Amino acid sequence: MYIRSPWLRRHAPFLKEAQSDLAGEPPGCPIEIAALLAALRQPSRAMDCLEPAARVRLSDAQFIAVEPMLTPLSGEPRFQALKRSLGL
Repeated sequence: MYIRSPWLRRHAPFLKEAQSDLAGEPPGCPIEIAALLAALRQPSRAMDCLEPAARVRLSDAQFIAVEPMLTPLSGEPRFQALKRSLGL
């Protein structure tokens, strides 16, 4: 595949790694999917979406501490650990 954008050329390896790390997840933004799962009272599945996003440093992961839709996860130990791992 030919990549014209210099930014994309530089970041292509990271993007491929991120894509493979998130393989098997539902399509879409993992943060938004986690928010929906949290609203559906499925905290374990929500965290299953958030943790890989944080591992690959998805840019939106920095907002998980202030995202109102993730409030249902605030008491979850995995969520607290994830925030600490991101320095939030």
